[in-house]
Amino acid sequence: AHVVAVLWTRKGLCVGLEGDAAEALRCADRALAIAPEYVPGWFSKGAALDSLRRTPEAIECYRRVQRLDPGNQLVEKVLAGIAARGRRSV
Repeated sequence: AHVVAVLWTRKGLCVGLEGDAAEALRCADRALAIAPEYVPGWFSKGAALDSLRRTPEAIECYRRVQRLDPGNQLVEKVLAGIAARGRRSV
């Protein structure tokens, strides 16, 4: 992956952990503008969108991860968690 895309993704993860999901999303978008096939960038974008309660868009990102990295176990777990959460919501 392009080193700048990696750095944007890592910055996004850090600001996301600090609670700034909107900035995390901006960082993921910057990373993906540089490297559109960068799996961690799509994963980070999905996490940021999910934190912003934009779940349908997050699922689209995680589906992209599935297409780019078939068999990715982490994305399978995340999607299963989203599905379970949806079944519990009122």
